[in-house]
Amino acid sequence: MRAEGAHFIAFAWPAMWWFDCYPELRRHLTERFPRVLDSERLVAFDLRD
Repeated sequence: MRAEGAHFIAFAWPAMWWFDCYPELRRHLTERFPRVLDSERLVAFDLRD
């Protein structure tokens, strides 16, 4: 998606289960990209370099 021009990825509260089922996804995003929003309802990462 980054190659296609995506600048951000966000997970709204209904999709938070992804982080439980795919802990490596959360780890990858957290280690590689800054978290620009982190609340109980929304988590967003800045994918820009």
